[in-house]
Amino acid sequence: MRSVLFAALLAACVSLSLSHATETTFVVPANDGYGMDDCLAEGKACAKLVADSWCQVKGMSVAVRFERASAEDITASLTSKAAVKPSETAYLITCQN
Repeated sequence: MRSVLFAALLAACVSLSLSHATETTFVVPANDGYGMDDCLAEGKACAKLVADSWCQVKGMSVAVRFERASAEDITASLTSKAAVKPSETAYLITCQN
């Protein structure tokens, strides 16, 4: 009986921790020095590694999505501190805690 109760409690804790995962999407210039164009544009095996590395540098755990950004993605996210010009190639990387 104790093991069943423990398993149920453990499952509830895992469920709660997963529901609090946060996602953040970054617009990353292709020339940012992480090999974006080499790996992400080509869809090479290193794409996941590059995206995960970017997330970890930003204090997040893992990349859950990564893709080439469209012009609308870039201009819709511009702020006064934006480092990406709409004419440049960029990627969207969505990271999760």
